[in-house]
Amino acid sequence: MTDHTPTSFVPLQHPAVWQAEELRDRTDFCCELSGDDQDELRQGRVSEAFAHRLQRIQDSLEHGSGCVLLRGLTTDGLAEAEAKHLFLTIGQQLGTPVSQAASGELLFSVRDAGFADDDPQTPEMTDLQREALDLVEMVADDPAFHVRLMQQPGDILLLNNWVTLHRRTAFEDEDDPAKRRHLLRLWLAMPNSRPISPLFLENYGATAAGAVRGGMRTD
Repeated sequence: MTDHTPTSFVPLQHPAVWQAEELRDRTDFCCELSGDDQDELRQGRVSEAFAHRLQRIQDSLEHGSGCVLLRGLTTDGLAEAEAKHLFLTIGQQLGTPVSQAASGELLFSVRDAGFADDDPQTPEMTDLQREALDLVEMVADDPAFHVRLMQQPGDILLLNNWVTLHRRTAFEDEDDPAKRRHLLRLWLAMPNSRPISPLFLENYGATAAGAVRGGMRTD
């Protein structure tokens, strides 16, 4: 039997290696949209000041904490299509949206549609794989290593999936369809992204730094 016990540990040194209390106090975690920012966005423009802040957010996602909460986008009085347009405009300033469906859909609506059964084609994991995932879950469940958020209407949570784990907790939705929770999701290929292993080439289509990669293959 192979001994998988590590002989030594080397602490990771990176701004994305954070603890919960530290992250909440960091200046690169939370950013507010101003009224002027929103006025410009509604007119189809991005102010120079907001563009600079988006560049800092872009840098923070790759070289900083790996997660940014952008607050203050007012959606009151907006039709759903208008709110989607504002969200997409902000996303396009950060990176290149990639497809989330075979039809080429860039902006995906996340609504409660129940739970799907496990995919029967998913291969069984080995004991070692299960043990590794149990360890990841144990660490992620430790309050010292995660931040819980209650998102408000208009909040935009930006996450670098290469350095950040995330999930949504269970909730009770409204009976009225018009009041049910509705999240919008973008997948972005970032121009300042890191190179990734060639092992991901088949899934992502490209592995070079800054490449437009990922998303679902379109018809």
